[in-house]
Amino acid sequence: MFESEFAKIEYVKEDGVVFHVWKKEAHFDDYRKPVEASLNMLKEHEGSLFIVDARNGFEDVKEDVDWGFNYFLPELKKTGCRIWGFILPEVSDIEGEIDLWTSEIEKNFEVIRAVSYEEILSRVTCKQLLDRIAIPRAVGTEGNKKILHFLKEEFEKYNFTINSIPFSCIVWDAAESCVEWDEK
Repeated sequence: MFESEFAKIEYVKEDGVVFHVWKKEAHFDDYRKPVEASLNMLKEHEGSLFIVDARNGFEDVKEDVDWGFNYFLPELKKTGCRIWGFILPEVSDIEGEIDLWTSEIEKNFEVIRAVSYEEILSRVTCKQLLDRIAIPRAVGTEGNKKILHFLKEEFEKYNFTINSIPFSCIVWDAAESCVEWDEK
């Protein structure tokens, strides 16, 4: 864990998250030391999610933006992190700043903007589930049977009843799809 008067950073093991909370405005070393602490935690816990609570956010000075774009983001990419979550209020005083960072971050990471830590996690969990099942696979293969079994177990947790609907298909590809029922 890292904590200063400007930020608190911790690794949340059960969620696989490096959680960076800005407490107040920071620039130069006061900005870079907490960001470096986040980077070190992300290196230590490779592939973790990076969630930044920016509700106490502020406009970065040009030197910190340049440092972030030219040093921090390339180093972050090496950690295996793929998702960056921003916790922000519905309407933020620093929309321009967030848009600037988001456009740069999105070049290498998925960005999730939400109003809470829990909302980011739920959106990541849903995406991970879809990534796990949205893969091309031949019908009738062992891989397809495993996915169907997994889906059945997941839906049954929520008291859904599963009915098989046979249809002709050689390979299912990740794309929009549907089954027409009585041509509706």
